[in-house]
Amino acid sequence: MEIETKNNQKERQLNFDILRIFSMFMIVFEHGLLNTGILGDDSLSLLNNIAWLLEAFCIVAVNEFFLMAGYFGVRKNFRNEKLIELWIMVEMYSVLFYIISYAVGKSELNLKMILFTMFPVVFKRYWYITVYFVLYLLEPYLNRTANEICRDSYLKLLSVLFFFFCIQPTFVSTEYSLDATGGYGIIWAICLYFLGGYISRFGIPERILKSRICYLGIYILISICMLITEILIVKYALGSGLQSRSKFYKYNSVTVCISSIALFIFFIKLQGKIYFSKSVMRIIKKISVATIGVYLFHTHPELFSFIWSGLEVKFREKNSVVAVLSLILIESLIVFGLGILIEVVRGVLLDRCRKLRGGVEADEKAERKYHKGLFGVYSGDSTNYNDVSMEIASYN
Repeated sequence: MEIETKNNQKERQLNFDILRIFSMFMIVFEHGLLNTGILGDDSLSLLNNIAWLLEAFCIVAVNEFFLMAGYFGVRKNFRNEKLIELWIMVEMYSVLFYIISYAVGKSELNLKMILFTMFPVVFKRYWYITVYFVLYLLEPYLNRTANEICRDSYLKLLSVLFFFFCIQPTFVSTEYSLDATGGYGIIWAICLYFLGGYISRFGIPERILKSRICYLGIYILISICMLITEILIVKYALGSGLQSRSKFYKYNSVTVCISSIALFIFFIKLQGKIYFSKSVMRIIKKISVATIGVYLFHTHPELFSFIWSGLEVKFREKNSVVAVLSLILIESLIVFGLGILIEVVRGVLLDRCRKLRGGVEADEKAERKYHKGLFGVYSGDSTNYNDVSMEIASYN
């Protein structure tokens, strides 16, 4: 992640690069947990409890990305090019892996699938990308509010947003009144965007907690509390019993919200505290930039079930807690690594295409200048060299 310094130079913030990598890996690992079927087990066994604790640690990952979007977004100007680049990237992943899936007989070829594949953002093939796309379109209007209102007004805005879209949904059903998505929609994304923007603009009040270790401790403590509430709900059939066990695990629940903010502030306070060699920093930067590829790769609708298909079977075959968790960790690392590799290769290929394109355009420009001199200066006739240049360009 980069920020503008006072000298208008871009300065890399390694702490946020690491947060992006850490958050994306948590997303991959959480998907591994979900697809083993461990979280659906109501036995409250040791493995089940450990899985729900790990879920509590990982569930904050998506919130971290929306907080970062607000933290950096309020400082930047809207660029159409970024939306176009995002659309092209998503389109490439969507089409490529659909073709591969169809080629190996895992997908059907029909009009519906073609439309879904060609317009993944519109048809919500990736829910996070669709939300982020809309969020980016709204960014100029959100930034105008975030940058112009005073601190008191900003705090009042956050109070309203988080009362009705965080506190209330945690304890009261909002199915037919407010946001019933559990944090999967644009409303919660906007809430976190404004919160990230507030932290970026006004900073963190030092009178609350100064030590970054305190924020890490809050993140760990809240995660443990989430596990305890889950155990109590299942054991004593509180609320709706099993149907309520994930109530405090929703993206917009009070528990996940506090945990997300604590982890986010912990990484903010790591700024200037992390030191690596230049070569390691370059690697971290490349991996950080490529994390979006991990998401697009492993959550592709035609690949998701295939990637995790064997985990539940393997889970049933294992009796050891260590064996099961090691299996999930290893597969998550493999998936994460493959996603990074695919995105790096895609980036290299695109860079080469741009260079080739740039070389062709440079040659065409030189040729136009030659014809300009040939027909516009040396010939002495009335030939319009602009027409000649246009004719040359038409062969492009």
